[in-house]
Amino acid sequence: ILIDVDKESFEYRDLAREYLKIIVKEVEGSLMPFVSSLDYRGRLERFAEDALFEFENALDDPGFVFLLSEYGLEISSLPREDGSKYYYDLSTKSGDVISTFEVNKTTGMVNVVEAGSGSGENLLLMSGKKKL
Repeated sequence: ILIDVDKESFEYRDLAREYLKIIVKEVEGSLMPFVSSLDYRGRLERFAEDALFEFENALDDPGFVFLLSEYGLEISSLPREDGSKYYYDLSTKSGDVISTFEVNKTTGMVNVVEAGSGSGENLLLMSGKKKL
């Protein structure tokens, strides 16, 4: 909370989300709504949510969808999930699962696991960039 004595105003800022700031003349009635809008999650939790959002946007990319259809493939739009991961199955049009994209709920890491295999290969990191 910043106090501007010259303008007789208060500025509330959320340091986790720099775009969120509000300037008010009175604290009463404005502080509690602002505090309730704050995001108390840690940086890693926000990164994981952003990674999932970016991954789901990539699945909807027209070029990606076209490429999958050219090879007779499709990817599940609604994931399965457990306590730690979301699972998006890549399958043939007949429903045979070829591999599964796993998105870790805690880290945002995306792994690809071949059908019938127990281990995955890291594909994307939280930044959404390919691992080299």
